[in-house]
Amino acid sequence: MGMKYGNGLLLGFVLSFSFYSCSGVPPGRSFNIPGDFAGLIHTGYSDDLDTEYALLEEMGVVWVHRDFSWSSVEPADGDWRYEAFDRYVSRAKAGGKKILGMLLYDTGWIHDGTYTDDRFNDGRTHDYVSASEIPLYCDYVRETVQRYNGKHGYGTVDAWAIWNEPNLKQFWQGTKEEFFALTREAVRTIRELDEAEGTRTTVIGGVLSDLDVVFGNTAWIKELFESGAMEGTDGVAFHPYHMSAQATGRTFNRFKTAVSPYGFADKIWVNEVGFPTRGFSPQTVEESRMSEMVAKTITLLAVGGVRNFFWYQMFDDDSYGLVDDSTRPWRKKGGYWAYALCANNLSGKVFRAGTYQNLTMPSSTRSFYFEGNGGSRVLIVWNESALFSKTISVNLPGVNHKRWNLVTGTSESITFNNGAYTAKLYASGRKDPLTKPSMVFLTWDE
Repeated sequence: MGMKYGNGLLLGFVLSFSFYSCSGVPPGRSFNIPGDFAGLIHTGYSDDLDTEYALLEEMGVVWVHRDFSWSSVEPADGDWRYEAFDRYVSRAKAGGKKILGMLLYDTGWIHDGTYTDDRFNDGRTHDYVSASEIPLYCDYVRETVQRYNGKHGYGTVDAWAIWNEPNLKQFWQGTKEEFFALTREAVRTIRELDEAEGTRTTVIGGVLSDLDVVFGNTAWIKELFESGAMEGTDGVAFHPYHMSAQATGRTFNRFKTAVSPYGFADKIWVNEVGFPTRGFSPQTVEESRMSEMVAKTITLLAVGGVRNFFWYQMFDDDSYGLVDDSTRPWRKKGGYWAYALCANNLSGKVFRAGTYQNLTMPSSTRSFYFEGNGGSRVLIVWNESALFSKTISVNLPGVNHKRWNLVTGTSESITFNNGAYTAKLYASGRKDPLTKPSMVFLTWDE
């Protein structure tokens, strides 16, 4: 799900090699990273849920993501089928996870036969709800949200998102105005249900592809908000797929700038982001380099002020996964431990913008410093030069100093020389970060 194949090859390469100083992270700023900011797409479906949930716990995943597709929930008029969703919600809650549910797409029976476009040759009517059909969509929304609002014995879905990437014809065949009307009525339906049930449902709108933002076109965003469709929502979702972590960070910040006038700068849910490790997409990242790409991307989203993020995805059915489930036992791919280190160590921390005061670093290196309760500290530093190695030196107070390996998830104690720890950061263009990393991930306790 999503626009995952780059947004123009030439533009992508240009953005990938731009300096991070253009990414928009303002200096001297401090803010809290939510304790539940780490999520993962397409999980909870395997044939070994005990193993899967053990991995989710190890990775520090808080949010899981599920399509509550209308065509599955109500395949025929009044034929409500929630059994599989009941099981999913029950297992996720038993595993201590929050759920983002997607209220999306059409179902064939609502159409009167005049709309049978199947240009994608997948048997779907492809994603259109007319004005006369919106009440039927709202019936589905009402039934589904009410079932999982925690008051009827079926568990709780913690947040709901309306549709997916409506700014792409692949997912919405109608006009913008028609989609805005659908969103307004869905939100109104949920808020009326809240009033009747005494609940407060978290509702996320937008769920926009990054395609328009990358090319500087914010018309969809402007019209979405100014149409009134986002009134009553709690956040806006965005999918900043790109060719590098730095380009992803910049795309996120462009979107943040676009939604700021409407009061949503701190309400952005990145409910899809990721990179493939195979194929011919310009976004493809070799698995050997995936660990650093994951760590950089999550770090930049965190310091950019994302409300939460959902990595695309758990398993490797289309090469985006952090786990290869084609073998037994499952194989943790490059990026698995980088995700785990970021999720477990950045969640709930305070980001302190600006250079860490005890750090000496050359040009083309970037640093990010985080403070947690109880004196826990994190310092992440990386080399952005694709050609030249750099050396940093840092004096760290406190105890329990560790440097973490982003590929293996293991740590080693830091050795100080005359009170300083010195680390060589290899050129970021290398393909062997296990032995020649371009970044360091340090933790300690003060």
